[in-house]
Amino acid sequence: KDLLEDEESIKAKDTKTGEILHSGTDAVSVIQKSLERLSTASGGVLLISDGYYQVESNNIIIPDINNLSIQGNTAAGDAIFDARNIHTAGLRDPRYVGIFSRSTEDSRNNRQLNHINNLNIRNLSFIGSQTAEGYLADDLSIDGLRINNVDNLLVENVRTRSVGLSIECRNVNRAVIRNCQSFHDAAGPTLSNNSQNVVIENCYTFG
Repeated sequence: KDLLEDEESIKAKDTKTGEILHSGTDAVSVIQKSLERLSTASGGVLLISDGYYQVESNNIIIPDINNLSIQGNTAAGDAIFDARNIHTAGLRDPRYVGIFSRSTEDSRNNRQLNHINNLNIRNLSFIGSQTAEGYLADDLSIDGLRINNVDNLLVENVRTRSVGLSIECRNVNRAVIRNCQSFHDAAGPTLSNNSQNVVIENCYTFG
């Protein structure tokens, strides 16, 4: 599927048939519906066109889908998701989820988060509202990516600015995180709770 932005709306197009599957002005809703339409076994690719996407109505939940790729068009990360004004209804604390998220600590989950295999996320940028004062007061913003319960993970060319943790991996086995940049976040890539066989290469944390 291909996510396109124009002056009027955001459209999800099936690249095989050309059919517009979903459209609207809320990027979160269009992306969430597009992801949930994919096969849980065979997965697919969600290709996000360059553009500036407001993330306000909620964060984006990565479903239990194997063989899934979520990616922008170019390594420059010009598909930008701005979550400075995000509203996550019913969430106890935004630090426990990401702008794109698979979180075992999401208090809104009403079922167990299954393990998935083969998740690729690349060529995206995320903006949050983390401040230095908030960090010192243990008031953390939403993460950029929060990835839990995944075997075979690839994250590359992801840029984060002023989020909580840039990339949080929990219970992840066999992963590569590379060519990622973290600007003024509470922390850069973070591994916790049984994450193993993880390679982090050519990643930078600034400020």
